[in-house]
Amino acid sequence: MKKILVIDDDVLVLRAISKLLTMNNYNVTEAKSGEEAAGILSSADFDLIVSDIRMAGMDGIQLVERLRSSGKNTPVIFVTGYASENAPVEAYRLEVKDYVLKPFDKDDLLRKVEKNLALREAEFAKKGDLCRTVRGLVRDFEKNNSMNIYENENLKKFISELNAALFAEEKEQAKKYE
Repeated sequence: MKKILVIDDDVLVLRAISKLLTMNNYNVTEAKSGEEAAGILSSADFDLIVSDIRMAGMDGIQLVERLRSSGKNTPVIFVTGYASENAPVEAYRLEVKDYVLKPFDKDDLLRKVEKNLALREAEFAKKGDLCRTVRGLVRDFEKNNSMNIYENENLKKFISELNAALFAEEKEQAKKYE
């Protein structure tokens, strides 16, 4: 079941979106502020975030900036009733690809949720394919050049770091399917 974090300081909107997503078989976690969401995101991963932009304290843009600076590229859909002139530019800079205006159309929101989740799955599949390809190339190189690797400390270190990076990415991939 896909995990979605919904963030909105308007409790009625928060509950409406959460109920809609829950009724469509998504596992939903709610946050009533950017600060609360940041705390949740520090200890949990989500497949998608649906967030209001304008909130007291930490707004949606600041939350996504923090998320991106921590290395997480979780897809985000902004829901807003007050789109400022700068918000689309900031959203684009942060790789937020979808907006939903309040009052939102349920079908439109669900289509955007499904689209973003499908894109994320495709991205993970592509990363998995790339990891398998690189892992095979490294194995072939090691097999055909074992003497060169043994004699060259820099090459040995490079292969070791490449294997560690592949292992870390494969571990991250595996977490998504737990």
